Amino acid sequence: RVLIDSLPPERLYGTANLAFLFQEAYLWQHLTVQQNLELIFQIYGKNVDSEHIKAHLDSVGLWDARSHYPYQVSLGIKACTAIARATCFPPQVMPMDEPLASLDSVRRTDMNKIVQKTCKQLCATSIWVTHDVVEAILFADIVVAISPFKTFKVFDTKTLPKVDDSGCLPLSIRNLRDQIIDITSKE
Repeated sequence: RVLIDSLPPERLYGTANLAFLFQEAYLWQHLTVQQNLELIFQIYGKNVDSEHIKAHLDSVGLWDARSHYPYQVSLGIKACTAIARATCFPPQVMPMDEPLASLDSVRRTDMNKIVQKTCKQLCATSIWVTHDVVEAILFADIVVAISPFKTFKVFDTKTLPKVDDSGCLPLSIRNLRDQIIDITSKE
C-alpha cells in the first residue's frame, strides 16, 4: 500500500500535493494554453499569478503558444502544456504514465529536465512508467523492471555514472540496459 504523509493517494485529490501526467494531455479544449494553467490557481482557490504563469510558460517554451487552443497546437505542445500545468504548483508526488511519449527527442530531453528539476527542488517523488530503458536509467534513482509474467527486479541507479562529456553512455549503463531488456522481454 502506498502512503503519502501517512495518507492514501486518494485523500490528496484536490490538493497541490499530487499531480498526474498521462500519455494524453487531457487539456480543457475550450481554454487556451495559458488558461489551462490559470485554471490550476482557481482549483486551489488562489489568485491567478500572471507573472508566475508567464515565467512558467516561458521556461517550458510555451509563451508564444499561450493564446492558442489545444486543437490549434501539436501533440508536443499539448504534452508540454500538461507538464507545465502539473508543475505550476509543484507537487509532492507526481505519478507519470509516459507523458513525454509524443515529444521529439530534443523537446523530450528538455521536458525531462524540467520535471526532474521540479522533483529535486521539492524532494518530490515521481513515479515514471516508460518503455524507454535508457531514459529510466538516466533519470531515475530506482528502476523497477517488470517482466511479462509480472515478476520484477529493482535496480538502484543512484550511483551509476550518467552520460559522460562525449555524450556516450558509460559501459555500466549499457550493461544495465541490456540486463533490463532481457528481463522485460522474456516470454
